Amino acid sequence: MILVQLNPQQVAVVTHPYEQSLLVVAGAGSGKTTVLAHRTIAIANALPSHQSVQMLTFSNKAAKEMMLRIKRIGTTALDRILCDTYHSWGIKQLKADPEGFGLSEGFTLLSDSDTKRSIRALAKSHGLPKEIPQEDRRRLNPKAWLSTWSLARQAGFDVNNLDNYQSLTDRLAKSHNLQGDEIELAWQTLRGYEIEKQKANSVDFDDLIYLPLLRLAKDINFAPSINCSIGHVVIDEVQDTNRIQYEVVRRWVNGYCPVTAVGDDDQSIYGWRGAEISNLRRFKSHFSASELRLEQNYRSTQSIVNCATSLIRVNVDRLEKTPFSTADVGSDLTMRLFDTSRDMSEDLCDLIAQKIETGVPPKEIAVLYRTNRMAMLIEQSLGRRGIPFHVVGGMSLFDRAEIVAITSAIRLSFNPRDVYALKNLTPYIDGIGPGSGYVVQEWLESDDSFSLSNLPDEIPGLSKARRDALDIFFNDLVMEIGTSSSAEQFIQWSIDGPMQLLVREKDDQMREKRAVFLSALAVDLTLESAERFASDGRSRWQDVLLDAALRDARQSESEGGQITLSTVHRAKGLEWDYVFIPGFSEGLMPLANRSELDDDEAGFSHTEEERRLAFVGVTRARLGLVAMHADEYFFPGSKDEQTFTPSRFAEELGLFLNDFRNKPSVDVDNINFEIGRGSFASELSRLITPRSM
Repeated sequence: MILVQLNPQQVAVVTHPYEQSLLVVAGAGSGKTTVLAHRTIAIANALPSHQSVQMLTFSNKAAKEMMLRIKRIGTTALDRILCDTYHSWGIKQLKADPEGFGLSEGFTLLSDSDTKRSIRALAKSHGLPKEIPQEDRRRLNPKAWLSTWSLARQAGFDVNNLDNYQSLTDRLAKSHNLQGDEIELAWQTLRGYEIEKQKANSVDFDDLIYLPLLRLAKDINFAPSINCSIGHVVIDEVQDTNRIQYEVVRRWVNGYCPVTAVGDDDQSIYGWRGAEISNLRRFKSHFSASELRLEQNYRSTQSIVNCATSLIRVNVDRLEKTPFSTADVGSDLTMRLFDTSRDMSEDLCDLIAQKIETGVPPKEIAVLYRTNRMAMLIEQSLGRRGIPFHVVGGMSLFDRAEIVAITSAIRLSFNPRDVYALKNLTPYIDGIGPGSGYVVQEWLESDDSFSLSNLPDEIPGLSKARRDALDIFFNDLVMEIGTSSSAEQFIQWSIDGPMQLLVREKDDQMREKRAVFLSALAVDLTLESAERFASDGRSRWQDVLLDAALRDARQSESEGGQITLSTVHRAKGLEWDYVFIPGFSEGLMPLANRSELDDDEAGFSHTEEERRLAFVGVTRARLGLVAMHADEYFFPGSKDEQTFTPSRFAEELGLFLNDFRNKPSVDVDNINFEIGRGSFASELSRLITPRSM
């Protein structure tokens, strides 16, 4: 194997004795994947022909990328390198011997939707009220109970052991502020779920790791039966393992074969879903592992590496390391301060447009944020500038069903032959189903002169009642768009009028989300209308909405060359030349504590994990990073602006501050600009409450 392109630390990792367990502490941008691929190949080449290397990682994407890297390097032992996620490894064990896990042949793996449907039905059967007050919906949410149940299983609780009743109900009560009969309701629901799975010969995703661990703990013959062909185990991102993932490996191979574990405690950002950063130290102790480090950062400038190191060293319980970069010093990292989130998002788009104009490819620019609601403050500004973007692991505002319905309505009113808009609106037209919609679409396409604005008395294949229902809906739509004085008023009509955008949604939580997204659209359209009116005094809200719909269609058709919008969590493992982090504010990053649990009970320090998350965001940048703060944010669904102070992380990073506050903004005093503060937002609670059709 050729190792000349590796640095001394990397060579030491690759060549460390293969019969010994090894902990590799790999800093950001240190070439971890390449080093891990080289070591895996070297181990596979050294093992006897009847043994393999078993690699474990967290996602199918990561497993595929690792195997592609191994193939590019090249090895004759490729068939003896196994690469699985923990879940795919688990399902292989269950399929190989279902009876050994209390299952029968042909067992079923439940999907997320199966699980949610089951848990909701069980809760109702055990007495969950059909109508729950708005203030209690988060507490009395069966899906949230299941998340707590899942975290308990990941922490090693045997949920089928009734001796754990008190511990589990205490967790449920504290996590969801349950009292009295509510605690028993949650317990009966979740125990019923476990019993229902057993009766149905089904497992969920947690079971894929949980059941092998139980068997490893109880059946002394199980581990020898599955490890006889394994000569070495390689674990990627060990800092993100939860307790049962770690215990599976320990009980499976400890004392049988060596393990190489690679991770970085400074990049542990999944404590909220059960990951235990302490597993790095546990591993070193349990496996008597040596420790080596990868500290040279090949990704980022010296300025970025130095600032990130300054930030993360504030955390007290971490493995000390000395990251360094031999790249250029680079430009200073800055923090830009604004009065409002609107000012912040406009400035962000200005900076991105300037980068693109100077030749930076859009694909080399990312906007990272702590939570998805920040994206809603940014998307429309990007759209107005014609800056192409895609949302990683999420959905653009204009891709959501309720927003598609609004934009399709404006499109259809301006173009009565738009069959695509009609198809999108069909679910919101009483009396017109998919079949009737298809008939109308065929009729429209059969003759260029046919139009919804002039329906004949008869349409072949369509009953008179359905024809009349369509005619009434279209005329009402055109009338409303023509007479509504604002986008807010039209969106209100889409909710209260014949479309009934919210009432048709039966799921309480989804209805609430739809209301928030409609609020986001109304706020943005009102702001853009105000800007255009201030500019030329002539723009109508209808033109603004139609332009938004058309530019979003162009956006969705764009291929490549897009900037990236992503939460920091989803950006882990990725990198860009330039990174922008809006919402760098106390309460947003770091996020206000998500739980009533204190740090000891949660198993991790919330503030330290938030600092690690900021560290991950900063180290995604190769050449430049800009953080941004606004004193006031208006998030869709909120009745008022929320006030924040700059994040403590700005000082810890040593960012240079650029203060743009107290600057004049667009004068909209004479524009109806009460959306979000007045009528629309104040009625959200009514809008998300189901009414009779």
